[in-house]
Amino acid sequence: MLKIKRHVIGIKEDKMSGVIYSDNPEYQEVPQIFWRTTLWNTTELPVDNTIGGDRAKNVTQREPTENGLTWRALEIPPDIPDKKRHIEILQDLNKNVKQKYPPTPKDLERHPSAPN
Repeated sequence: MLKIKRHVIGIKEDKMSGVIYSDNPEYQEVPQIFWRTTLWNTTELPVDNTIGGDRAKNVTQREPTENGLTWRALEIPPDIPDKKRHIEILQDLNKNVKQKYPPTPKDLERHPSAPN
């Protein structure tokens, strides 16, 4: 897995701008299927930068909220050789991340990780 280093600039406690987060953000991974990390997340547009806290923390849903924004780094390697197992893993993953538009069995038959 590629190491991602995140630097978030904002208003610090002394009311001066500076780095408020400098870390390796949390990431989700299914080995041989994908890895991703949420770099930033909001639940409103336009973005309210006065909201405190790490808004990317613990974001696991795939799509942003209706009026929000999600920014991620994502890597999808080639499909694993066992197509049936690949489909099972993807179906479980789609269920766990509450995929809004999961691929149909017909979609998965043509190619496990092909977009629907």
